[in-house]
Amino acid sequence: MTMIALCIGLELPNKVSLAFKDKEEFYLKSNTHENILYKFFLKDGCSFDIYQCDEILKTKGFREFVKD
Repeated sequence: MTMIALCIGLELPNKVSLAFKDKEEFYLKSNTHENILYKFFLKDGCSFDIYQCDEILKTKGFREFVKD
C-alpha cells in the first residue's frame, strides 16, 4: 500500500508505477474491490491526488493512504 501511495503522490506514469510494483514484488493480481481501486489510481489519466484517493477509499470502507 505504501508503494501505491508513493506512486500516486509522485504522480508517476502507469509504466513507472508498474515497474516499481514489480521490483518490490507487490502484485495486485486479485480482483478485490480494493485492488481494483488501487489499479485505477495508478492508471495514466487518473488525476486524483492522494487526498482524493483517500476520500474514495474511505467511502468504500478501506484503509486510507494518509494517516492523521
